[in-house]
Amino acid sequence: MINNIDKNNPTPLYIQLERALRKKISNSLDSDASLGTVDELCKTYDVSAITVKRALKELASAGIVKSIKSKGNFVTRQSYAKFKEKTMAFVSYKTLHHVLNPMYAKVFEGAKAALSNKDVFLDFYSMPITSFKDAILSNYIMGFIVVGVRDYAFYEILVQANKNFVLVDVTSNIVPSILTNHQLGGELATEYLIKLGHTNIAIFNGNLENEIFKARFDGYKKVLKKNNIKLRGSYVIDSLSISQDRKQNCIDKLLRFKPRPTAIFFTADEYAFDFMPIFKKMDINIPKDISIVGYNDLEGASHTEPPLTTVKQPMFEIGRRAASILLNMSDRQKLNNFKPTLIGPTLIERTSCQRIKNDNF
Repeated sequence: MINNIDKNNPTPLYIQLERALRKKISNSLDSDASLGTVDELCKTYDVSAITVKRALKELASAGIVKSIKSKGNFVTRQSYAKFKEKTMAFVSYKTLHHVLNPMYAKVFEGAKAALSNKDVFLDFYSMPITSFKDAILSNYIMGFIVVGVRDYAFYEILVQANKNFVLVDVTSNIVPSILTNHQLGGELATEYLIKLGHTNIAIFNGNLENEIFKARFDGYKKVLKKNNIKLRGSYVIDSLSISQDRKQNCIDKLLRFKPRPTAIFFTADEYAFDFMPIFKKMDINIPKDISIVGYNDLEGASHTEPPLTTVKQPMFEIGRRAASILLNMSDRQKLNNFKPTLIGPTLIERTSCQRIKNDNF
């Protein structure tokens, strides 16, 4: 590791360099102090000019660094004290600009937007914990937005370090948490299909031990019960248990059930993406022969054939609210009686569903 740049760390190098330069400025440099030229920074940190320029661009956009042609890069006259202890850490399992879950990328953008006019920098860290132990112990990070991490040992480390944090996409009654109201999402999808005349609705679910997929399934069951529609075990499919070579057999078997399903709720868009080509291969027309609804409104959902009706999660708003929660936590609050903040999803209607007159065949 050279000056806090670890090329084996999945975090992009320019983010590592930006982080290192911020720390250097905070610890030892004053206004107008020189950071050096691009070439000098390349040599010091053993990174490319592209990496250096991108890190400097981020620092310049935050008003921390200014570049003077032919002279180099300098700390702005605006004291860095304005920025010291005004950093939030965004923690997830994946790297930000490489393979970060696209849903979590929206959370990051929402949080960043909320902080943009607060002079607060949003730094990115990926699991495991060893990659940001210094951050947990540092004084310049005011709080942690922990996204999709279900690791109670990690929560305990933050608690012991007396750090403010909020969990995203995880439910907790002990610490602040914020996520989509997934049960409501399951209700929206199922209600939509019923309004189109469908009563024989199959569901392709994820891991029911995961609270998110369980909530979506609970929403599906709740709406069936509300409409006096029988829950059929043969209509409940575990998507994770179906190998690629068995997917066609799964659909063939499902459509042979009596009564035959006329609609499917896929509790993740990815599942719908996997099966839509199978339907086409089997000459099953969507939505004429089968209506389908997804969940998440991933970028590809509007480009499928036909475009996929799906439940959209408010991930940008969740990120914005998570950052706001941390901004309002002046001191770590008592760890009790926290109710999760649930943000309602919306149904995005496209053309993968069709109204039917009678689905009892």
